Amino acid sequence: MAQSRETTEAEIEIERLIKTRTVEFVRIELPDTHGCSRGLTISAPYFLKQYKKGFADCQFAISQTPIGDLVLGTGIVEEIGYENGGYFADVSTFRVLPWLDATASVLVDMRMTMDVESALHPACSRSICQQQLERLSGMGYQLYSAFEYEFYVLDGKTGQRVNEDVNFLATQNTARYAGLSNDIMRNMISIGINPEHFHAEFGPAQVELTFSPEFGIKSPDNAFRYKQLVKDMAMKHGYTANFMTKPFANVSGSSGHFNMSLWNSEGKNVFYDAEAKYGMSKVACQWLAGLVAHADTLLCFSNQTPNCFERTNSGGFAPTTNAWGLDNRSLAYRVKNHGTDNLYFEIRVSAAGSNPYLLQSACMIAGMDGIEKEMELIGDPYEGEIANAGSDIPEHIKRLPQSLTSALQCLENNEVFVKELSGEFMKLYTVMKKYEEDLANKHRAEDADIFQWYRAYYGEYL
Repeated sequence: MAQSRETTEAEIEIERLIKTRTVEFVRIELPDTHGCSRGLTISAPYFLKQYKKGFADCQFAISQTPIGDLVLGTGIVEEIGYENGGYFADVSTFRVLPWLDATASVLVDMRMTMDVESALHPACSRSICQQQLERLSGMGYQLYSAFEYEFYVLDGKTGQRVNEDVNFLATQNTARYAGLSNDIMRNMISIGINPEHFHAEFGPAQVELTFSPEFGIKSPDNAFRYKQLVKDMAMKHGYTANFMTKPFANVSGSSGHFNMSLWNSEGKNVFYDAEAKYGMSKVACQWLAGLVAHADTLLCFSNQTPNCFERTNSGGFAPTTNAWGLDNRSLAYRVKNHGTDNLYFEIRVSAAGSNPYLLQSACMIAGMDGIEKEMELIGDPYEGEIANAGSDIPEHIKRLPQSLTSALQCLENNEVFVKELSGEFMKLYTVMKKYEEDLANKHRAEDADIFQWYRAYYGEYL
């Protein structure tokens, strides 16, 4: 296969780093269905010898839960005799990891066979995201997006929160974690992720560190790598970074807000129209209308574990309806910077425990459907705290599903999503999610503290 100039330059640089022994080990990383990292640490000379041919390893890596349960009946485990796929490096993602000894990381895509020309695996989340980005490009647009993750800082030995103070944005509270946050930000910069700001959040020992938006696949790639970097740095400092959505019953859940806008080939934000109401272009309204129309199905991907629904069912800053509004934090869809050429949408229903590739894919499917069908955005932007509205919510605003099972039913009945997502993925995802929901229900009935089980099952790896 002919390779671009950029890829060729990347390969030259990889060879230099390995031959000068700057890099002695390469960590190949495959994002699994939950967005966790699966892969191998390979000697650098072997990587250099083999990466164009691919690395053979099991397809069922994407059929594991965060804790490592292998879910059967997904179509890619016992049914195919635990068959291998081909792991092929995306050399443009090769990064030296300065916090590890002479080690680099590269993201891989799984193909159906060891033939580099074979199809990308249709059930892999990164492949799905690339496919939807190609569809969007065919419409003449690029997605410009960023993820915001909150997480809890826990004691590495006890698993308890490292402090019990709740003081949002307090500089003194933020300073508790200065050593950790500074290390994270320095290393983010070193691997090409641009940090923006770090602050204390609403939960005790809960923090947030944001990073800059990027175009295309680089945004979820950055989100995927950011989580791993934070976990590595937390271990270095004697902590555990917990990204699960609701690790504790009576404190704030952790969001994973997703921000997006569309840009054209001329480098302009097509969501903005100075002459339109609120500065929102026709394309922006159609895109947002698609998100609103498919909100129940989107919940499958923004809230991908049973634990995620412990957050959204609580209300407040965790939305429970598909409402949209202007700079309103109580709603699922927040229009930010309206009336300016930096207008974009924030998906506030999404959880820290979501897979960035699947969340971005789902939002693109919904948004493109809005454009293709020229959907109209119904109603005016909602004003005020919607959780206090009671029965006075306008008729066009719908409540969101309150369980993963209900959200899955919406997905299975959604013709647009079923058409865009392969049969292989639909089988894998629905079987895995039903397995997790059944397991959670079992423990909910048997355990005095379901959150203790949640933390054991999701806390370390998600």
